[in-house]
Amino acid sequence: MPSDDIPDTISEVQDAPSSRTSLPLVLIHDGGGTVFNYWTLGPLHRQMFAISDPAFDSGAEWKGWDGGLKQMAELYCNMIRKEIGEGKILLGGKCSFGSHPSTSASLHIAGS
Repeated sequence: MPSDDIPDTISEVQDAPSSRTSLPLVLIHDGGGTVFNYWTLGPLHRQMFAISDPAFDSGAEWKGWDGGLKQMAELYCNMIRKEIGEGKILLGGKCSFGSHPSTSASLHIAGS
């Protein structure tokens, strides 16, 4: 399936307090593809987004990453820029898996 047909799976988990100018935080899913654990975090006093795995959320329509971490990083960077726009962000993920695509995405962002 072409990347244009893969659904955006970024969602805002916490809104930034109006008095804060902290960088937005974007967290990438764990190995299971879900972001539930990020919804249970206490207030971080910054805008926070979470990206779940589109393969998990799209059911039978799309089941894989033929292009590996590179494809995942490019898609996630596009989601981030579409949702947040240009500028600095904090990017992370749960260590079971999320740190791998977040590192790839940060390298992609740095190179663009």
